[in-house]
Amino acid sequence: MAALSVAVGPVAAAQAAQPASIATFQDSEKGAADRLSVDEMMQIARKEVEQKRPEMTRLFLIGAGQGDVVSNPSEFKSWSFLFDSPENEQNELTWEVIVDSETGEVTHSGRNLKYDYAAISKYPLPVSLEQAYELAGKIPVRYLEISKKVSNSDSPNAEPYYIFHGEGASVKVNAITGEVS
Repeated sequence: MAALSVAVGPVAAAQAAQPASIATFQDSEKGAADRLSVDEMMQIARKEVEQKRPEMTRLFLIGAGQGDVVSNPSEFKSWSFLFDSPENEQNELTWEVIVDSETGEVTHSGRNLKYDYAAISKYPLPVSLEQAYELAGKIPVRYLEISKKVSNSDSPNAEPYYIFHGEGASVKVNAITGEVS
């Protein structure tokens, strides 16, 4: 099974404890404007999953970042798109496609776990990534999740959130209402 490239669950805690370097627009070889948009990377990931696992068509989770802190989420180089099967909700696996935002290359395509999430299902969301980041106060970000985190008490109709994980703090922005928590 592929290692989880998006920091969630226990991985998040481990990464949060590690010192991070600050990556800025000036530091990167390509600026955010030169990178693919999330929508463009989603199209690449969807084509990949349609070829490899056509039964796993539902968008499950989007994540970006691997430990370095950036001043804007659009600067993340690797973006992870997880898909699952709407016909087989009980399956604990997803299909993960990692896309390089600079080249559009698929750098990983393989199985991953669901953890405590429900499927996002639709993207784009009513609140865009740019709007959500503005609402989050433009905090420096170590990694980003676009997900529906669920627990036993959550309803199956949980709403999707942008979760901006920074240095010592995380900011959640509801992807439907824009509410910040």
